[in-house]
Amino acid sequence: MKYFMLLICVSAFAVLHADPALGVLVWTEVDPGGTGNPNGISVEQSCYGPGTGCGSDLYLDRTFSVTSIGEFVLATTIDASFSGVNCGHFQDCSDYAVAAGNAQADSEIFGTTAYVPLSYSPSSAHYCPPPSECEASVFASGINFQILNLGLGDYTLQMDLSYVADGGYDPQGDVTFNSLLVPYPTTLFVTPEPRSPVVVLAVAFLAVLTLKAKLQSRTARAKVV
Repeated sequence: MKYFMLLICVSAFAVLHADPALGVLVWTEVDPGGTGNPNGISVEQSCYGPGTGCGSDLYLDRTFSVTSIGEFVLATTIDASFSGVNCGHFQDCSDYAVAAGNAQADSEIFGTTAYVPLSYSPSSAHYCPPPSECEASVFASGINFQILNLGLGDYTLQMDLSYVADGGYDPQGDVTFNSLLVPYPTTLFVTPEPRSPVVVLAVAFLAVLTLKAKLQSRTARAKVV
């Protein structure tokens, strides 16, 4: 009887710590960024600012419905490149070509605490004194994410983004922003966590109890014979 009670307790504990159910969501609007992203919002931005710099600010949102509760991953990604030259259209040549810029974005789900910001401010300089003419470039890329639970219902994914290319002469910027929401676990951009050690230990303990019960049963039958 004591083993039976232990079996019930350990089984209940394992269920409480088991891997979560996979959530399901359905997008009810198309990607407002115009890229056809099946997992959220994607925006590609480019600018060129002779002598002054350039940039942009955008706000985008997309609605969806959760049809099966579970865990999800909300992620923000940025892939940015900036460039500049040492001889501009409206300036005399400089000893350096400078590339610099700033790109930032945040993803959030309206009405929840989900909020995932990300920003980069890369810069680089290349020495090439006149009469040489050259270009400098710099790149930045990365991801930030949050794992969250969502219940059944309708939601809105929101993304605020901005970028500025302002390094050196005639700066140029090319930036891709992504706001992604997918069920967890996923291999899209997050390595799934291994199964909980509690579950593994619980299964092992149950196996030991089962084996012990079988051995005791065989010993009892042997004594009777």
